Amino acid sequence: MSQVDKSLQKTASEDKVPVVEKVSYGVLQISNATSSQMPHNIGNQVFYMTLGLPASYVSIALSVFRIVDAFTDLFVGWLSDGFKSRWGRRRPFMLVGIIGMSILLPLLFQVNREMSTLHIMGWFIGIGLVYYLFDTLLNVPYQSLGLEMTPDYNERTSIQAFKSAFAKVGTIGMGWMWYITQLPVFHDPATGAPDTLRGAQGLAMIVAVLILVTGIPPLFFCKE
Repeated sequence: MSQVDKSLQKTASEDKVPVVEKVSYGVLQISNATSSQMPHNIGNQVFYMTLGLPASYVSIALSVFRIVDAFTDLFVGWLSDGFKSRWGRRRPFMLVGIIGMSILLPLLFQVNREMSTLHIMGWFIGIGLVYYLFDTLLNVPYQSLGLEMTPDYNERTSIQAFKSAFAKVGTIGMGWMWYITQLPVFHDPATGAPDTLRGAQGLAMIVAVLILVTGIPPLFFCKE
């Protein structure tokens, strides 16, 4: 049996990360688990089932988001790696991403039922592409920040464990998205029937606030 490197079992005092800092980093995963997936999770219900877009149109839009995201991830990663500022390399990008996502997510579902199919499709793809660009500006530097808070192996593992725990909370919330859009508070005031579009608009506002609330702690309390 190979011996474990004992140097990996000891953490120097200067490399230890306070619990407050670990929580501040991990809490952002609550909104990440919902905000990044919300257009995919309820996109079909809103744009196909409610607004009547062809299912193929919605699938094309969601595919475009993924394809473009693959390229923007690489670019933003390269850009933030070489960035220098008094606030560090990662946090300025994260701040821009947080603000942009919290503004654009509600806008994504602010469509008019009277719009034509092509108009709705253009709105969905146009706003969605910019939204996922801001998502990249937040998440690529955020993932890198978790590895740069300490050089210690054990502390890095602990930081990722905190992030994973908060991600589970967000994942549970993600499973309730559809239910929230059908709550009576979002029903059509004229007919009293469930209104998925109104529900999605309300849910988007809730998630936007969550992005702001959970995005502030890592900006102020996490050190590179």
